Order: sequence, then structure tokens, then C-alpha cells
Amino acid sequence: MKDLQTMCADAYLDELGDRPDLIQVIIGERAIERLEHRMKKKFRKEAKQEVRQELGDDLSDLVPELIGQLIELHRGEPALVQNFYDIYPGVPKKTLECAWSIAERAVRSLRTELFFPPHRNL
Repeated sequence: MKDLQTMCADAYLDELGDRPDLIQVIIGERAIERLEHRMKKKFRKEAKQEVRQELGDDLSDLVPELIGQLIELHRGEPALVQNFYDIYPGVPKKTLECAWSIAERAVRSLRTELFFPPHRNL
């Protein structure tokens, strides 16, 4: 089975027909370079989208759990706190650290707003 690169090169060369071989080689090589460039660009874009989706999925799962862990920790129940690096070995460390940071900010904000709300003049 031919790969995409070979199929495209064959299509270009077929279009050139009986032109001199050197022209076919030059144009064929350039066509392959352009195709490779376009395909790499497409694959990079798709990979970035996939990473963003995966990151969003990971964060949406981790942040609520980490908020629960932080609440338990602040209640003085550290024995219940789990090591998320061990629980989620497949999740990149940077993602876990980001989720932890988001959870800390959320708990801090909730604590401030719920238990020590700013005084408002009515």
C-alpha cells in the first residue's frame, strides 16, 4: 500500500506526463516538501487541540477531588489526604500541580467569602 506522500507525488508526476525527467524530479520533490509541510502543520494543530482537551478533562476531574482533600486537610483530618501523584500516575506532574493550585485558590476564596465576608455598608 502506498503512503500519502507517494500517492501525491505520483498524481503530480502523472499530470506532468511526457515532460523531461528532470522537471518531474524537481517539481515532484517540491510537491513532496510542500505536502510534508502542510501535513506537519495539520498534525501539530490536531495535537495541540488533543492536548488542550485532555488537559481540560484532567482538570475537571482533579479539581473537585483536590478541593475535597483540602477541606479535609483544613478540618484536621490529614490521615484521609491522598497522594495524587500516586493515584494518577498517568497525569503529567505539571497538570496535577496546576489542579492543586486551582483547588487551593478556590478553597481560599470560598473560605474568605463564606466565613469572613467583606463588610458591606447598607
